[in-house]
Amino acid sequence: MRPVEIRQQTADDWSAVRNLRLAALQDAPFAFGSTYERESNFDERTWRSRLANPDNPTFLAFDGDVAVGIDGVYTAEGECTLVAMWVAPEARRSGVGAALTKAVMDWAAARGAQRVLLGVAENNEAAQRLYERLGFKLTGRSEPLHSDPSRRVLEMSCEL
Repeated sequence: MRPVEIRQQTADDWSAVRNLRLAALQDAPFAFGSTYERESNFDERTWRSRLANPDNPTFLAFDGDVAVGIDGVYTAEGECTLVAMWVAPEARRSGVGAALTKAVMDWAAARGAQRVLLGVAENNEAAQRLYERLGFKLTGRSEPLHSDPSRRVLEMSCEL
């Protein structure tokens, strides 16, 4: 795989974001707080609205013209949280996840954030190892996964 290009998406990119987000929810339902059933019912207006907030950007990774990864930032009370990270199966272990994570970290740092938080589903060792390689550490906090309360989400943090 050639180097990927990471691009922040706009409301006009709603279709590409929707397609990748729905693929993520189908591929790894255990990793997200939402479900395919819920988000597949969102209309264009909802998708555009999600992409219109400059404090909560979404990034896609492109291999040529093909979107192969997604993540985003949720900002609240000055805290930046990486959310909705997913890499297409054919692009895993090729640096896409690291590039997406670094894009979020760079975005947060440019806005003066002191750290980035994220939640990783328990037993998702590959994702946890990726984040640890990039400087994230477990905080010791966890909570039930919204889409499956029998599972836990482990909080990780990285100082910028």
